[in-house]
Amino acid sequence: MSWDEALAEVAQRLTAVAADPGADAILSAHYTGTFALLPTVGGQTALNLAVDLSDAGVLEKYGVELIGAKLEAIKKAEDRLLEQMVASEEYDRRIKAAEQRLKEVEGSARTQRAAIESEKGAADKELALVEADRKRVTSEVPEDLLDHYERIAKKHGGKVFAESGGVGEGTTIVLELPRWEA
Repeated sequence: MSWDEALAEVAQRLTAVAADPGADAILSAHYTGTFALLPTVGGQTALNLAVDLSDAGVLEKYGVELIGAKLEAIKKAEDRLLEQMVASEEYDRRIKAAEQRLKEVEGSARTQRAAIESEKGAADKELALVEADRKRVTSEVPEDLLDHYERIAKKHGGKVFAESGGVGEGTTIVLELPRWEA
């Protein structure tokens, strides 16, 4: 049973008891004939009960006065508490959403990091193979010819690549230069 349902049931039962045998079943008559309810004794339950009794019309019907705290003050405080609770729930929801997003980002970053490490490993292997092939190829090309192409490449911001076509097939030298605009 929720808090609202419990308070509604209490108010309903008190109203039913007051209607059948009379108000004296709930509130005994004071010798002066006035009735009062002190909602500040009994904590939150007493405050909530006082509001529910007032909303149900029981206090007005039997001329019961709230003492110690006015109904408007109780409701205003309850509204403020409710606003704080709603703000707190919104804050908690936003924190949980941010934490969830952080977990997703961290998971994605771990996956990306692993992929990058894998690609880096493959690139390092490829680079080692290319360097080994370049050393082998350049040892087969006359040094002065390769030096000539490297000077041209350096002068114009280009690169020189030398590839072997295999045993007995010769060596290919590629001079890569930036595109010149006419």
